[in-house]
Amino acid sequence: MVGKSFASTLTGIAIGNGFITTEDQKLGTFYDFKKYDHPEGKDEAAIRDLLTMSSGFEGNDDDPGSAGNEEKMYPTENWSGFVLNLPYHPALKNRWHYFTAGTILLGDMLNRSVPGGLEPFAEEKLFAPLHIQNYRWEYTPQHIPNTAGGIRMNALDFAKYGQLYKNSGRWNGQQIIPESWVKKTLTRQVRIPGRKEEYYSYLFWNKSFKVNNKKAEAFYCAGNGGNYILIFKDHPVVIVITASAYGQAYAHSQVTKMLEEFILPAVL
Repeated sequence: MVGKSFASTLTGIAIGNGFITTEDQKLGTFYDFKKYDHPEGKDEAAIRDLLTMSSGFEGNDDDPGSAGNEEKMYPTENWSGFVLNLPYHPALKNRWHYFTAGTILLGDMLNRSVPGGLEPFAEEKLFAPLHIQNYRWEYTPQHIPNTAGGIRMNALDFAKYGQLYKNSGRWNGQQIIPESWVKKTLTRQVRIPGRKEEYYSYLFWNKSFKVNNKKAEAFYCAGNGGNYILIFKDHPVVIVITASAYGQAYAHSQVTKMLEEFILPAVL
């Protein structure tokens, strides 16, 4: 569930600790693209492109025929290598297209950049300060935490994670995530085409829910099956929904109905 958003969080923490310079750092500083297929233009791709699902890589999970569709990645022996070998089209940059495989590359870059690797870094810098102990990663074939999704923890711990953003990155007086990173994450970055007033940020979604003829805007993490962590912009509320409607067309619309007809009218 919602593993992509955790990849964004850990990127911000890595930048705050000086292990990555900025989200504008070019991917060519991590990889020698001459060793991969279709190297043209990839040096100029930036971390920000992966965070906002608007990179030039040919990957679109909504298109089964896309070369970088996530379902084509999972059977391969090296998921980051799969991404690095994809065709690259500069014209795609800055155009939103849902690209799960790009978050695998983000995790690989984090794993290369932080001392000891991504898993102990996440434990030290994020989970331990929040006293989150009962969690479980899934892994890539290279045994790097799967930043595409699948992290598991209980609902209360997911709520802590959401509240951390509501607290501008602070927990018990300690700045866990740089405040500037939280501010950028809770800012609309890219409009999602084909959807009315929906946006994407740094691996967080954004839209407003209708509540009694009013709107309640949220930035949120969303996972397969209808799993959500919602951070409401103008209300002191974080809502966590866990569900198991995996692969079902109704999973997300069901959550919207629950929020608009029952949960939000009760709490707001």
